[in-house]
Amino acid sequence: MNTEYKFRPVNRHILVNLPTTKELDESSLVLLPEDYKKPEQKYSIVQILAIADDVNFECSPYDELIINTQMLEEIEINDNMYHIVLENYVVGVIEKER
Repeated sequence: MNTEYKFRPVNRHILVNLPTTKELDESSLVLLPEDYKKPEQKYSIVQILAIADDVNFECSPYDELIINTQMLEEIEINDNMYHIVLENYVVGVIEKER
């Protein structure tokens, strides 16, 4: 029996979709030391996929959020990767024109 599962956030969490990283142009590649780590951006823009019922601000699926990148949590369940953020780490909502 093959059962599909759907992740539903609770406890003020928001399920988000991360933006895809842009492909690098091979002609612009620069050699860096192996231990080099690109500095993380403090804030990121993510797209809302699902919202817990108790989130305390107005937002809808497909709106975009500005979040504290360091507070993004990654959860792997049954070979599926989910990204969630607690509402406290959302600093703004970018609403889509309807």
